[in-house]
Amino acid sequence: MKTYEVRTYGCQMNVHDSERLSGLLESAGYVDIAGVLDPPETADVVVFNTCAVRENADNKLYGNLGQLRPAKIKNPDMQIAVGGCLAQKDRATIIDRAPWVDVVFGTHNIGSLPALLDRARHNKAAEVEILESLDVFPSTLPTRRDSAYSAWVSISVGCNNTCTFCIVPALRGKEKDRRPAEILAEIEALVAQGVIEVTLLGQNVNTYGVEFGDKLAFGKLLRACGQIAGLERVRFTSPPPAALTDDVLLALAPTPNAVPRLPLPLPSGAPEGGGRGRERGLERAGGTGFAAPLPHGPDGVEDQLRFGLDPIGEGLDVPRAAQGIGDVHDTGLLHDHLLGAACYLRLLLARLR
Repeated sequence: MKTYEVRTYGCQMNVHDSERLSGLLESAGYVDIAGVLDPPETADVVVFNTCAVRENADNKLYGNLGQLRPAKIKNPDMQIAVGGCLAQKDRATIIDRAPWVDVVFGTHNIGSLPALLDRARHNKAAEVEILESLDVFPSTLPTRRDSAYSAWVSISVGCNNTCTFCIVPALRGKEKDRRPAEILAEIEALVAQGVIEVTLLGQNVNTYGVEFGDKLAFGKLLRACGQIAGLERVRFTSPPPAALTDDVLLALAPTPNAVPRLPLPLPSGAPEGGGRGRERGLERAGGTGFAAPLPHGPDGVEDQLRFGLDPIGEGLDVPRAAQGIGDVHDTGLLHDHLLGAACYLRLLLARLR
C-alpha cells in the first residue's frame, strides 16, 4: 500500500486543486496517509501545491523541501512533487535548488501528476512538465472532497486583467469559462450526494461569461443556483470590485440560497506606494470611507456602496493576511471602514427582496 500527502499553500483555488490531486492519486491506487492507522513517518509521495502570491511563498517551499531531504536519503523510493503557481513560475529552477525533487508540474496540467510520477520512477530522473495553456478543465478530473456537505465548484480559471500587483494572469493564463449547463449539472450531482453548500470559484467571478460573450452570465448563474432543490447556500469568490455590477446584486436579492456576502479581494499597501497599481473599483468616498462604484440600479439602489458605517463585524469578508507587512496603512484603514458595510449590504438586499 503506497501512501500520499498533499500540502497546500495559497488561495481557495489551490485548495480545490489539491482535492483534485488527491482524487488523482487515489484513482492511481495511493492512500491518504492521514487515514492510515499505523502510518509511516513520511508518505511514499509528498505533493506540494504551491502559491506564488503570498509573502515568503518561495522560502516556505524550499524550507519544507529541505526538511524532507533526510527522509528522501533514508528512502530513495519516496517521491516528492511540486506543483501550483510557484512551480509554474520557477519551473526547472526548483530541481536546481532542490535536486531531490522528483516531479515539477504547473497549473495547467495537474492531471498529469500520476503519469509524471510513474515516468520519474521508471527513468530514475526528475520530470519537469510545464504547459503554457490549460490542458483540460480541472473540473473533469477525479476529486476527493474535504467536506461531505460543502463543496468548491470552479466556474472559471485565469484572468484577463493586468493589475500591477498581481502575477495570477501570468501563472493561471487568460480566463477560461465553463458553460453554465456543465456547472449546474455538477452542482446538482453534488446535492444528490448530500452537499448543501457550494462556493463558486474563479479568479474573477464577476467577469464570468466573457469567453462566450455574455456579460450578465454570472448573475444568471446565481439565479439558476437558486432553483436547485436541496441547495441551501451559495457563496462565491473572488469578485474584484472593478467588475462588480448591480446585476450581481440584483441577482443576489431574489435568490433565496445566495449568501449576502461580498469577499472583496484587496491589495496590500497605500495607493501612493504602489499598492493600488492598475486595479480599479475602490475609490475614496469623501475622505471618510471607501466606495465601490456601481451602475445605478432600480428602486433607489445607491450609485455606490459606501463604507463608513458603524462596524458590526460581518457581511463583507476582507482579507487581513497582508496586514503588518510593508506599507499597509490604507489597507488597514479600508478594513476598518469595510466592517460596517454589512449593515448597508443587508439593508440593500432586504429592500430588494
